[in-house]
Amino acid sequence: DVLRDLPDKLEENMYTRLEGEQQKLYDAHVKRMKLLLDKQSEEEFNTSKIVILSELTKLRQICCHPKLLKMDMPGFNANMVSGKFEAFKDMILDIVEEGHKVLVFSQFVQMLQQIRGWLQMTDIPFCYLDGSSKDRLEQVDRFNNSPDIPIFLISLKAGGTGLNLTSA
Repeated sequence: DVLRDLPDKLEENMYTRLEGEQQKLYDAHVKRMKLLLDKQSEEEFNTSKIVILSELTKLRQICCHPKLLKMDMPGFNANMVSGKFEAFKDMILDIVEEGHKVLVFSQFVQMLQQIRGWLQMTDIPFCYLDGSSKDRLEQVDRFNNSPDIPIFLISLKAGGTGLNLTSA
């Protein structure tokens, strides 16, 4: 019913490079996966699909921000920079400066927490929703009704359905 009232969706793909140590960590993890897969028979491969999916998720996490990985992983450095996160911060600063509102979705709650920490440090107001949020409707109302809150951080699971975010 509301589809015809919505503006056209604008989609823009942006590409970033992995940063120094982030690239090395990614490459090392790919190499480790290749070794793991090369040693497996077809039968072992078929029974270890969950492990493979888990390893692919780790690669996605490295791309978002290396801090999403557990600290005990070989090659992990807590001070690593994320190319994607640096590009994201530049975009957010532009969006805020231009007076726009934006919804930021992530499958990784830890990524939203990284973003939340940066927004708090830079004094950019935001709303936040993940599976542990107790004030779901209050966050939606705050975002919709406050022109001073330009950003809403939302986990895919918590915000995938049933949100009325008319102000974005």
